[in-house]
Amino acid sequence: MGSRQAILFYCVIISALVYAALFYAAPRIVLLRSVSPSDRVLRYFKVDLREAETRAVIREDKGPNALATRPGSVRDLLHREEESIALDDPASREMLSPRDLADRLALDSPERRYDLAPSEAVLARVDARILEIAEKDARRDIDVTRRLVRPSSDRIVPEGAMPVLRGALPAPESVPLRYEPSPGVFPPSATAEQSGESGNNKGDKAEAEAEKPPFEENVLHPAEAEAELPPLPVENVVDRAPVLRAVEKAKAESTFDFMDDLVEMRLDAYVPPGEQLGYFRLRILPKDAQDLEVLPKDVTFIIDASRSITQHKLNTTVKGIRGAIDMLRPEDRFNVVVFRDTPTMFAPNPLPATPENREAGKRYLSGLRSEGETDVYKAILPVVQTAPREGVPGVILVVSDGRPTTGLRDGRMIINGLTVDNNLRNSIFAFGGGRTVNRYLLDLLAYRNKGETGIVSSIDDIDNRLPTFFAKLKNPLLVDLSADFGRVDESQLFPREIPDFYKDRPVTLYGRFDPAQAKDFFVRITGRAGHEKKELVFRESLKDAKTGDINIARSWAFQKSYYLIGEISRLGETPALLKELQALSRKYNIRTTYTE
Repeated sequence: MGSRQAILFYCVIISALVYAALFYAAPRIVLLRSVSPSDRVLRYFKVDLREAETRAVIREDKGPNALATRPGSVRDLLHREEESIALDDPASREMLSPRDLADRLALDSPERRYDLAPSEAVLARVDARILEIAEKDARRDIDVTRRLVRPSSDRIVPEGAMPVLRGALPAPESVPLRYEPSPGVFPPSATAEQSGESGNNKGDKAEAEAEKPPFEENVLHPAEAEAELPPLPVENVVDRAPVLRAVEKAKAESTFDFMDDLVEMRLDAYVPPGEQLGYFRLRILPKDAQDLEVLPKDVTFIIDASRSITQHKLNTTVKGIRGAIDMLRPEDRFNVVVFRDTPTMFAPNPLPATPENREAGKRYLSGLRSEGETDVYKAILPVVQTAPREGVPGVILVVSDGRPTTGLRDGRMIINGLTVDNNLRNSIFAFGGGRTVNRYLLDLLAYRNKGETGIVSSIDDIDNRLPTFFAKLKNPLLVDLSADFGRVDESQLFPREIPDFYKDRPVTLYGRFDPAQAKDFFVRITGRAGHEKKELVFRESLKDAKTGDINIARSWAFQKSYYLIGEISRLGETPALLKELQALSRKYNIRTTYTE
């Protein structure tokens, strides 16, 4: 072995020995000493608890709150019974009497900027006897005198006005207006038995499973009331030359096209004995044997196919709608909406009423099933938000029972919301069949949107009566009508919104006049026929007018009552509206849902 290998060998041996020594001594080598405090106890104490030989020293207190006895030890103090402590007697103390107390209080009284005494005028207008709460928010476990009412209106109360005490919603089966005619004035409506309805047909049997409100007899709607009026004699006009000259002068000053040679106006007037104001009825009729140019129209049929419509009722409704579709002209446009909880449309936009599209629309109605909930508001809303073509009538025909079961269900909110969104762009007509129709909703929705309502009591009559109802809208002549009546008080003219003029649906207006002030009756009516502006000018003498009778006065009151009920649905039961409505009811013997 060389010297280098020997040195390496010894180095390895020495390293192994050093490693072995460190491994053996490692547990005993302290690399880092703990800095925690020592656990050694420097001193130990022993404490014994012994009886005290001496009594505790208690502070002597000679007052009334001093302890009655002194304890002999700490243990006695802890275990002795509690002793009574005498309290101060306020009566034994001398009362303080500050000088001039009343004067000081008068000086310190703050200045009041309001009167604490109640206002008699305000108290007279506040009814605190009944707590009103919306029915949906009412708790049934609270025994409080209260009246469940409809939700609050979103109308902003004007400054200085009191909030309206709302009444309960009229029952769905209630009718807004009803005549209580004297014998011989208005013939009563035919009852179910008189019209040949047996009540045993399959439609009535199917509806018998649903709740049946009592059917209202002797009910007259605005159009029906007009049909019930007896014929009136033609007015004899004396000295028409000055009147005709005034009409010709008005025509010469106008820039509108005239329809006088195509349209006839009939004026009937009545002045009740002993009254200052009279009544008039103005009817706008197409002249006989005239070939009038008929306008196209935009029509939307909205059909209720929800579970509240029995299958037999839905089938007869579909037959009636198909008959109405067949009446459309090629220049018309139409669409069909079927609704339950959500609406579905035949086409995204109205289609021309060509023979092919009419057949496709009728096929779309095939196989409809009665199912699902009823959302009336959601079905009509997108339709009223769409305007018809310029100068063309927009006709919406709603066929439903008017009883929503989902979505927006408050009748007044439905009427108000749809009327605002429609903004008189479309005329809404409503049709219902059977004995479970919500006439309040359908009547006011149509009235406030320039339309009318048709109701048949028998389901089996729907397929025949529905096309007849729609036939009155087949031939439109003039739309967007407005009128200027000169000296006549237009606030007493009804209906306020003049409906569109159809060949088979004349326009009838009612109003009041003062015979002492209005010697002649003058009216200028303007409208649109497509892109053309049309005008009707009519002037007639009111001198010695005796052509009418009490029926004109009652028809005027009927129309005004409808207007007031429409305002109540919009504003609530304000005292002014109720007072005026009840005055009409008493004077003209007209019963309403608000009759006392």
